[in-house]
Amino acid sequence: MKNNTFIIRFIDVGLIILFGFVIISDITTRTQIDLGGSDSNQEIDLTTGIFIVSIEPDISYTLLNEDMTISYGNFPNLESLEYALNSISQELRSSGLNPTALIAPNEEIPIQHMIDVMDLCDRIKLSKSIKIN
Repeated sequence: MKNNTFIIRFIDVGLIILFGFVIISDITTRTQIDLGGSDSNQEIDLTTGIFIVSIEPDISYTLLNEDMTISYGNFPNLESLEYALNSISQELRSSGLNPTALIAPNEEIPIQHMIDVMDLCDRIKLSKSIKIN
């Protein structure tokens, strides 16, 4: 009988700790990522200017066109990448296209570098997606 009260108290303490973590946890949505896919209510926009932001293992960034035949340059840091993304997106918007950055991370990089590029796209109000090999 004494063993049953220990189990009940153990469960009570576990539930109290669980509810405490649920109450103090931050569950706000920080960013919305467009995962693509097909939705019957959405029309497919064929006038999207997609370009690829490749994150290299040496933590440099390469900008390529959609079919990876033209390189817009290799950028050593986020500041130079931001300048290039601004100029390319303005060029695409002026020609009537909706620019979208397709982020292609290398398998060897830390995930934080991909998140930095996503935050950069949010700052300059640029649509983004992630390219998974």
